Amino acid sequence: MDKRLIMIGIQEENLMIITEQIKHIIGDFIKIKPVTIKDVYYGLIGRNDVVLLSGEVLREIVQPFLHEECICMVANREVNIVNLKELMGLPAGQHILVVNDYYSDTLQTVSSLETILPEHRYYPYFLNQPLPKKIDFVVTPGEKDIVPKALQTVIDIGPRVISFSTLEQIVTLFSIEVSHSLIMNRYIKSLVSISRDSTKRGTSNFEDQNQKRTIAQFVTHSPLMQETVEIAGKIAITPYPIHIEGETGTGKRLMAEAIHNQSYFRKGPFFTYNCAEKSEEQLAVELFGKEEEGISVQGIVEATNGGTLFLQNMDCLSNSLQARLLHLLESKEIQRVHGEGAVPVQLRLITSTSKRLSKLLEAGKVRIDLYSYISSYIVRLPTLSERKEDLELLIETFKRQLKKEELHFSKEVLAVFSTYSWPGNVRELFNVVSYCACMDTTQIELRSLPLYFRGHDALDEQRASELDVDSIVAKIEEHGFLSESIGILEILKDGKEQQLSYGRSRLKTLLEGKGIQLTDQQLRLRLEILNHLKLLLVRQGRAGTTISTKGELFLQQVTGSLVSQ
Repeated sequence: MDKRLIMIGIQEENLMIITEQIKHIIGDFIKIKPVTIKDVYYGLIGRNDVVLLSGEVLREIVQPFLHEECICMVANREVNIVNLKELMGLPAGQHILVVNDYYSDTLQTVSSLETILPEHRYYPYFLNQPLPKKIDFVVTPGEKDIVPKALQTVIDIGPRVISFSTLEQIVTLFSIEVSHSLIMNRYIKSLVSISRDSTKRGTSNFEDQNQKRTIAQFVTHSPLMQETVEIAGKIAITPYPIHIEGETGTGKRLMAEAIHNQSYFRKGPFFTYNCAEKSEEQLAVELFGKEEEGISVQGIVEATNGGTLFLQNMDCLSNSLQARLLHLLESKEIQRVHGEGAVPVQLRLITSTSKRLSKLLEAGKVRIDLYSYISSYIVRLPTLSERKEDLELLIETFKRQLKKEELHFSKEVLAVFSTYSWPGNVRELFNVVSYCACMDTTQIELRSLPLYFRGHDALDEQRASELDVDSIVAKIEEHGFLSESIGILEILKDGKEQQLSYGRSRLKTLLEGKGIQLTDQQLRLRLEILNHLKLLLVRQGRAGTTISTKGELFLQQVTGSLVSQ
């Protein structure tokens, strides 16, 4: 096996970005294979391969799959300087909150920004920790979804990139004979190419991507998913086109691969091609090839002859390209771009969309003649929220894939999972389990869940159910009136939403505006009780006092109870 650079990451999107960067720079010198952690298997990595991990958290998980002579390194990543124009235009002295998904990544991003733009003050954001008193802007490297909702002024600087120092290590390990200036020029060009302002990318991989998954591996307790698996098994053995529909993250590619492996075409190649966010010219050439100045270039359709072509986001194809696809299905041949002769092709076509095919037809996104060909055999993958019976089964599957069978998810965590809507579906669940597998504990509690898990509302519901509101109210009323404490909490909550905290003097004035008169001693006593009950975050000096997460949940419950009475 030739020496390869195996790039391993958790999230597919970020992995594709850094893979594209490396390909821009040295893709013509070495063979590069990107793999998400869920697709790593024994035998994938050869003794001569170099493994590049997207983060240190993956090292322990990947270790069992490595040959003892294999070189494994962790990529040093930094912010893409091409995306810092907006940040560079700010006046000096700004107070900037930095939000990233992992603790270590957040600190690395802060370090990069401090090096490039030292004229500002940066604060790392950590979940459930008090926010800085003053925040002018929030900066995030492509993680806007996890920015606290109350913070509005957000600058997205795009995903982080591979550092030049890591690139130099790769060049040395592969003994690439090229000048330093050429590598530097390509590195700079790569930053521009993958910047957030560049033309958006789709993914295509010209390598056979089959991991030999089968339909039998779709073990499920969900009646809806059981029906889907049964239908897929029956139509896989036919030679006809198949369409798979399902939301992002439901496993459409895995199902397409499993269908291929159970079909007449299983001895041929399996290719996945994403039609999204590409120009019509690029799609035409990449799919159907071209002829120019007497030179013929083979496209993906020809390369898949005798196998299965899986077209993701088929509705992104233009009307004319859909007509080309229809011609392939009807005549078993294609015509290259600028070509004159017909090229015979025999393959199995599987298409997919994230929306219902019938709805896309109504919206004019799919030609009716093509629809008639691909609508006879449809496999619909349910969302994870539609098959929550499979939550624990999927978790156990992912634990085995990650070689982390010792992980134990608490009842509280499973209860939160069962109430969460899972907008990222099975892929999001895998990301959550992967994150937990990288923790230093085998017991996963609520506090162990990652920032990128969008279940904060579900967590709040779970924590709220654990509050003993009656006990807290009784403690408060031992030392004063409940209405006074509610008034204090309401003021602090309003302040927190504006990133403000208050000292006793300011708090006393605001209480008077609510018609609550307290002496300094009375206010001090109320604050001491609320702090003892962990409803406040009391900080020294000018930092002031604000409401805690527990305080917000208590306020929500107790005011709701009073309204209902």
